[in-house]
Formats: sequence, C-alpha cells, structure tokens
Amino acid sequence: MGDLMQLRPYQQEAHDAVMSMWDAGADKLLLVLPTGTGKTIVFSAVTCDRVREGSRVLILAHRGELLEQAADKLRKSTGLGSALEKAESTCLGSWYRVVVGSVQTLMKENRLKKFPENYFGTIIVDEAHHVISDSYQRVLQHFPKAKVLGVTATPDRGDMRDLGTYFEQIAYEYTLPQAIHEKYLCPIMARTIPLKIDISKVGVQAGDFKVGEIGTALDPYLDQIATEMENYCRNRKTVVFLPLVKTSQKFRDILNSHGFQAAEVNGNSEDRAEVLQDNGKYNVLCNSMLLTEGWDCPSVDCIIVLRPTKVRSLYCLDEKTEVLTESGWKSDVTIGENVAAFDLQSEEIVFTPAIAKVRRPLMQDEFFCTLKGQSSDIRVTNRHRIIFDNKRKKGWKIKPAEAIADMKDGCYIPVSGSNVFPGVPLTDDELRFIGWVMTDGSINKLNNAITITQESHQPWIEEIQKCINGCGFKYNRLERFDDSGYKRTSPVVCWTISKGKPRGRNKHLRGWGALEKYISKDLSKELFEMTEEQFDVMLHAIHLGDGHKQHAKDWIQRSYHISKGNKAFIENLQLMAIQRGWRANISEDMTTNQNPIYTIHLKKQKIIKVGAKHGQHAAWVKEGHTDEMCWCVQNKFGSLVTRRNGKVTILGNCQMVGRGTRLFPGKDHLLLLDFLWLTDRHDLCHPASLICEDPEVAQRMTENLAQELQGADLEEAEKQASEDVQAQREEALAKLLAEQKRKKSRLVDPLQFEMSIMDMDLINYVPPFGTAMQPPTESQKKTLEKLQINPDGVESSGKADLLIDRIYDRRSKDLATPRQIRQLENRGFENVGTWSFEQARRLIDRIAGNGWRTPFDINPKTYVPPKIEADAGLGW
Repeated sequence: MGDLMQLRPYQQEAHDAVMSMWDAGADKLLLVLPTGTGKTIVFSAVTCDRVREGSRVLILAHRGELLEQAADKLRKSTGLGSALEKAESTCLGSWYRVVVGSVQTLMKENRLKKFPENYFGTIIVDEAHHVISDSYQRVLQHFPKAKVLGVTATPDRGDMRDLGTYFEQIAYEYTLPQAIHEKYLCPIMARTIPLKIDISKVGVQAGDFKVGEIGTALDPYLDQIATEMENYCRNRKTVVFLPLVKTSQKFRDILNSHGFQAAEVNGNSEDRAEVLQDNGKYNVLCNSMLLTEGWDCPSVDCIIVLRPTKVRSLYCLDEKTEVLTESGWKSDVTIGENVAAFDLQSEEIVFTPAIAKVRRPLMQDEFFCTLKGQSSDIRVTNRHRIIFDNKRKKGWKIKPAEAIADMKDGCYIPVSGSNVFPGVPLTDDELRFIGWVMTDGSINKLNNAITITQESHQPWIEEIQKCINGCGFKYNRLERFDDSGYKRTSPVVCWTISKGKPRGRNKHLRGWGALEKYISKDLSKELFEMTEEQFDVMLHAIHLGDGHKQHAKDWIQRSYHISKGNKAFIENLQLMAIQRGWRANISEDMTTNQNPIYTIHLKKQKIIKVGAKHGQHAAWVKEGHTDEMCWCVQNKFGSLVTRRNGKVTILGNCQMVGRGTRLFPGKDHLLLLDFLWLTDRHDLCHPASLICEDPEVAQRMTENLAQELQGADLEEAEKQASEDVQAQREEALAKLLAEQKRKKSRLVDPLQFEMSIMDMDLINYVPPFGTAMQPPTESQKKTLEKLQINPDGVESSGKADLLIDRIYDRRSKDLATPRQIRQLENRGFENVGTWSFEQARRLIDRIAGNGWRTPFDINPKTYVPPKIEADAGLGW
C-alpha cells in the first residue's frame, strides 16, 4: 500500500478481512464502520491493492460530495489519481485505473451500454445501505463478474435483511462502543461544580421550570460561573446553553470581561453564519438553547448547560405521528436510518441519519398539545419544538409547542420544501402523456398497446390530442358510445398507441416503448428526479384524469384533489409533491366502495397559518395528562418531516445532547461542566441523564459524580452506578424474598421463582413499549396459574409473556417445577432451580416418606442431588 498510508489496527484488520474473503471466493462483501472511524481510508487501501493486482476499480456513490471526498482521500492516502464519471465527465479514454462515479449518471442506459461488462473488476459502494435500490442494482448487474465491497456506517437500518439478499457476508464490523473504548472517538468527562444556586422559588409550568424565571434566578451567579470557567475553559472551545437570549447576551459580556473571547448567537442573529464559521476568533459560544440546527464543530471540547430542566427526555410525538424515511412513512425508525429533515436555511427536504431515538410513556406532569384543522393534524408533547415564523418570510424560529399554543395571533409553519432536482430527459408532452396513462389509460396485456379513454364533451380533449401528437406517436383515434356499463352522457374518444416502433409509411413516428420505465400505476421511481416545473406539468394531466372538477374552468386551477384506489400511487405522489413546494395531505374514504379510496389534496404552498385566536385558522388544544406512549428521533438538522392522519407537517425534532464527541487534533475528551448541583434537592437533569436510561442509575451516578473531585469518565461512572444500583436491588429483593417465603400459598410467588432460577432478565425486566406495559390479560393469568405461578405478583403483560416463555423452556428441558423449587428451598435446600424434575421429585418423595421431615443424614445447605442417568420421562 505504499508509504503514504498508515492504517489503524482495526482499519488494517478490516482491509485484510476484505482481501482474504475475496481470495476465498466471496464476491459481495459488506464493511461496517461507524462515522468518524475512517471508512474512506479503508476502502482507499483496498482500492490501492486491487489496482496493484491489475483490477480497474469503480467507486460508486449517490452524492457529489461523497465522490469528491473519495477522490481526495484516495489521492492523499495512496497517491492514486482517479477519473470522474458524472454528467459530462467520463472515464472512457482515461489512463486512470480508478473511477469515481455517480450512480445517477451510470444508471442511464445510454451511459452503461458504453462499458463492456468486464470493464471494472472491483466496485466499491459508499453508503452501501442504498445498494438495494433499482439505480444501484442496474449498475451492479451490468458488471456481473466484479468483486463488490459495500461500506456503511448504518448496519441497523430496517432494510438490513434486504442487504442480506445482495451481500454474501459481513467482512468486518467495528462497533461504536469499541471505537470509544479504543479512543478513536471522543470520551465524555463530567465534572460537578458545587455552586449554591437557589432555584427553589422558580415556578414550574408543564412539568418543567419556567424559562423566564430561570433566567432571572441565574443572573446573580453568572459572574461566579465565569470565574469558575477560568479554571477549566481557558484552553478549550466551549459552548454554553442558557435559558434566555438576554441572559445569553449578558453572560457573553461577563465572559469577555473575564478575558474570554465570547460570542452570542440566537435565532435572530444577523451575523450568525460568520460567528459559526469556527475561524478561531471566539473560544466561547453562548446561545439560548436555539443553536443553529445542523451546526457541527468538531473542535468543541467543553459543553456547559445553564438551563436546568426537570425533564430528561423532552419533546416527543404521539404514536400516531409518522416520520418520513427513505423507505416511506414510519412510526418507528432505527438509529442510523435515513429520515427526512428540513434544512432551515435552504428550505430543502433532505435525508439524513437518525442519530438518537426515544420511546417512552408520558411523565406525570406532561401532556399533549393538539392542532387539528383542514390542513393540519399535529399532536406533540407540550415542550416539543415547533418550527414557526410569526411574521411571514422573516425567518424560521423554534419554540416549544405550549408557547406556540399561547400565541394570540398564531403563526406560520412549514408543510413542504423547495428541493432542486436534476430533471428527467422527458418533454412536457411526454410528461403529460405519462399523467394521462396513469389515470385514464390502460395497457392491453395481449398486444401491449396503451388506450386512453375520455368523454368527448370534456374541454381537454384537444389537449390530449395535442399531447399525443407532440410525443410523435403513431395512434388510432376512435369515437364511439361506451358499452362498459358506465352511464355516459356523450360518446367517448379512444386513442390507441402501440408499444413498438411502427413500420412502413409511419416509420418516422414511434411507439410508447421508449417511455416504459417511466410508466407505472404506482408512479415510477424513475420520475423522482423531475424538476419542480416537470412535476407540475405531469400533475396537471393527472388532475385532469382523476381530479375533482366541479365545473369546466376548474381544470386550470392550482388546487387539486385527486382520488384513486391505489395507495402506493397516492403516497408516491405525496412524497414528490412535498419536495416541490406543494402542501399535500391524504384522506381515506371507505363509504363509497368496498375497497378504500384515497384522495390527495394538493395546493401550491410551503407554509400554512395556524393557531390564531380569531378567524378560520386551526386552534391549539392543551390536553390533560394521559398514560400514553410518545416517541421521537433526532438528526443533525434538528427537524423532521412528519405525517398524522395523512396530513404532512414539518416540525422540530427531539433535542438530545450529542454534540462534541468527534475527534479533533489536541482534543482527548469532551468535558461537561455541571454547575447546577444544588443544596436544595431538585429533580434535575445532570450529565448522568445523557447516557442513563434508568432514572435510578442516573440519580446514583449524579450522587457519585458530586463526590468525585477530579471528574469522571461518563461511561465508567455509569458502569459503577449500575453496579451500585444492582447491589441495592438485590438486597431489596432478598429482603422481600425472605418475607415472601413466610407466606403459605398454593401458587408460587413469581419473585421467589425468579430469584431461585437467578434469571436476571426476569428480575430486572422493564416493559419496553405500550402493550407490554399493560396489566396481564385474563388468558395470561390463567396460563400462569396452570404453570403454578401466582399472577397477582406479575405487574405487566410483557413480564407475563417472558415468565411463561421461561417456564415452558424449563419444562422442555425437564428442569424442576416452580412448586418443587419452593418446597425444597423453604426447607433450606439451595440452587434447586438448576435441578432436574426427577432429582427434585425423588428428594420430595423421600421427605414425604419420612413424615415430611428432612432425613437426618441430609444437610440442606450442602446437599447435592445424585446424578440420574435416565429420568423417568414423565416430567411435568
């Protein structure tokens, strides 16, 4: 590989694994490396070796910046140059042995056919979770003998099982915990500064402290905090989160008086872009919890949160709210899966990995805020972040839902984006033709001819005629009365277009076959690259075919209502529309047909007005607390494209602390300074809350950190706190077990059974989601009683299922029953949970024959049952 590249140990292992598996005959391999661990470096090393072996290498990606990054890293790490296959640039005729290629370019038939199938001996696919898409498959199948390496940082996507249908093996996988443990990603250190900050008089609203009052309460301590920061932050790049803009600005001035180079940014800062450039001018950045979404600065190595909160997992959606992903709308996603976000600067809808996820029940002081109107359906927790603009076109800002609900004059919220697409190679007439085929067209299965049918009195008859002529098709036009059973008020006009190219005197015309890949009743994926103008042209034809038209002039309107029984078509149309400036909502009607009819309501608008206390706008409703679940995901843009009951809204996303863990020269850890360790007890979020899902562990960890004078690694502190809490729980369980053993009952207490068999999954079980948290069903209770377990001690349906599974598993292995275990453990025998059924039965029979007294020659504390070669087989 030359002297230019020195691989890390895991990178060398990854490289060697790929090369050896290819040599062994596995041609399609997957490589999994977390973001920031150098996947480009690894596949550059693989590329270098394959070139040395005489192979021509194609590095395939779907975005221009990935191609540029690959070419740059390849050159810097190996010295290899590369040719570009993208748009007008081509590698053909180049002497380079490496080609970086755009899948959008190579997938085109006229581009692919220029390459022999053996042109590339190796293909490397960056962001390999896209490999199952039609575009990638078209390229890969054109080079069937090439060895393929897919590289991804997102192996847990919902389509991972589909990746297994293409890739033969995972060559190498390096996990995120390994990367942190081996110091290739930044660890987190926490330090508690015990200032006596009194917030006992700060009011609580919606379960959390009132932001305005916190700002006032913090003011007397800001100078003291700045003094403490001198001890820790002089040589660090620090971000400080504060409750109010005015508090943030005041603290900036105080920090500057202490010799820092501090700046402040908020949602309305005119110099925000300049401040965030990270040009070394500032070493402290203050913001009022509204730091620009998507901002990323790897050099940040200290975070201070001066906005105390009582809530650990803020800002969630209700369970009926879906999030848009690359695989469609979902009510659950996997970390790493690409979700749709809204870029507040460009106003584009972009797909980006989910970097965190939460699903939890509502807390006791939490509730939903709901907004239901003709164009909107939103239901989020009261502190979920809402993207809004209260003075149209003045710039996007973010506030909690509860604050938005209190705005008397309402606000504007985004419902669609303004994406820029490269376009498809189709004329306007061809786009209109596709729209007509998808609505009033049909394909004859015998001769593949397309027929478009329309009543002759419709005002757009000549528009269809002009469209077909403009496409240059050979066609037959027939006007007749319809005998299909529909009640027609006038004759119908039928155009029939053959698929193949006509012969004879019509050979200057053509058939529709050249458009085949764009024609699908589900709306072809090939059309997803249409420009906004192209989409509008096709949409107009679709409207004329299947839209609601009250009178003749409605066919030129800009608000469409299109109905079909094909849900896939409607959902694909919605996805296209919201990326091209159309508000697009879907409704479902079951009243007029045995099968549902789906109607998409489209209007050319990017924002809607909501929440005004007057007029016709939808009004917010603050609901009372419920026991429902809520969920959300986080991405780097801080926004989500959501849908509820078919209505699309762009919202803020879950806000979890995840900044600062990327490596940077001279940075060995991220320091979290916790100034809010109070003398009065408050249920606050502290650094422990960032990594502890269990509140009890977080509380113990916070107490431990307060006594740690030198600060502590967050992972190590969490491990110690978990061990401490586990010991406390075991002690409490043992005490409870001792009390339960004194109770006489026909059924066995589940806690005693769990402790006897030492099943930690049962002992520490916490219901993970909604249905599992419900009480056991009657059926589960009856089953538990049959299995000798008292169902009154089983608190949830999920626990009941797990307990039943465990007992059936023990039955299949002929292990001791719950009653046998209780009978013998009550007499002092130990480890009975590991005995077989027959071993327990024989000892109980012996005790019974002795008048239910333990024989004098048996010591229960030391007794080990004799091994039985062949049990009776009667078992349970």
